[in-house]
Amino acid sequence: MLLLAATLLLLLLFLAALLLLLLRLLFGLLLLFLRVLLLLLAGAGWCWLVLACTASSTAMDPTILAAIIPTPVAVIAAAAAYAAGRSQARGAHQGPIDAVRRQHQRDAYAAFLHAANVYTEATNWERCKDQAREDLRAAGQRHTTELVESEACSLVMSASREQLTVAGAVVDLEGPEHIAVLAGEVTRAASYVEAAAVHHGLVVPSDAGYDEERDEVDGTHRVLRRAIHAFTPAARKYLNDGRIT
Repeated sequence: MLLLAATLLLLLLFLAALLLLLLRLLFGLLLLFLRVLLLLLAGAGWCWLVLACTASSTAMDPTILAAIIPTPVAVIAAAAAYAAGRSQARGAHQGPIDAVRRQHQRDAYAAFLHAANVYTEATNWERCKDQAREDLRAAGQRHTTELVESEACSLVMSASREQLTVAGAVVDLEGPEHIAVLAGEVTRAASYVEAAAVHHGLVVPSDAGYDEERDEVDGTHRVLRRAIHAFTPAARKYLNDGRIT
């Protein structure tokens, strides 16, 4: 019941934020429409005035006509200059913000890749088996295949995913969406590596599924490496030529 209430609250908050965004967009469009309408009305008024003055030009001083006729053009030119100035100022203000955000994203991606590569190296199945043989040999124990693989599973399970999880959360926060999705696939694949090692460590060597569980450990590690290889070029492409989103 508590989970349902929390879910409904989050949904209401999301809908409220979406409504505020839509209202802001509608308000901006309304202001733009009013500005255009005022310019059109002013232009129409000046045109009517000029036509009226032209029709009665015999009764009006030519200097007054010369002052009235260029006025609409000047007003429109001033409005255009004002709009261009605001746009240029907005671009000049937005540039440093985009540069800072791009750097934050770059740092987040680099930290995530470092954590992913550290975890990948620590859970490499062949490296863990080599380390297990050395540990068993140093302890004076027989390094049979079963003991080596059991010790290797322990090494995989002892590798911490905390740094990778934290770095992945930062990437998820920084975005954009397609990069966050690829980062999520990496962290999910890392959890599969740990789960496969746990399952393999629980299987008795004489069981029929022992070989399949051993292959699953190595297979999940290959999935992890593929996920990292998919994340890396996508992040590089976005940082080098993607638009800040």
